[in-house]
Amino acid sequence: MTNNQNHSPIIFSSFSKLLDYPTPAHEEAISCLLGSESSLSDDSVTALRPFADWFQTTPLLQREEIYSSLFDIDPRCTPLLSIHLFGEEDYRRGEFMVKLGELYEVYGTELGSSLPDHIAVVVGFAAKLNFEEREDLFHHCLRTPLSKMLPLVPDDHPYRSLLHALSTIVTVEMPKEALHV
Repeated sequence: MTNNQNHSPIIFSSFSKLLDYPTPAHEEAISCLLGSESSLSDDSVTALRPFADWFQTTPLLQREEIYSSLFDIDPRCTPLLSIHLFGEEDYRRGEFMVKLGELYEVYGTELGSSLPDHIAVVVGFAAKLNFEEREDLFHHCLRTPLSKMLPLVPDDHPYRSLLHALSTIVTVEMPKEALHV
């Protein structure tokens, strides 16, 4: 296993781009991730490889359709992390998104048209954080949603391997002891 304090921001930026709606710019993100394999564990690389192979051989239009079928059409696999943390109708979702928005503001992170709890935004934000802050973010925002999402994604779905690679990083490779807020 690699020294995980050295996961570079480019890894999280690349995951972030690939977890957002597909665009031609994703080509660079997959190249960056593949170029960062030496800083990932063997488990992460093994999990990432099927997604990378699929990505490189699949036309953009088909990638868009597959992304939408999983994250936009199937409400159980929503990319909105607060739904996995609190449920769709819980008032804590709003509080959570406000806190994330305030945190993003402190770090100068712009949301564009995305909600603050979208998995791509949260993972992209991790790129701006130091190791301890990133561990805290993963503990509070990503581990539970990923553990709920992964079993819902069919084994042969290409995004399962991407989510599994990210889950390996945030649950196995990062230390188990989280900072408490």
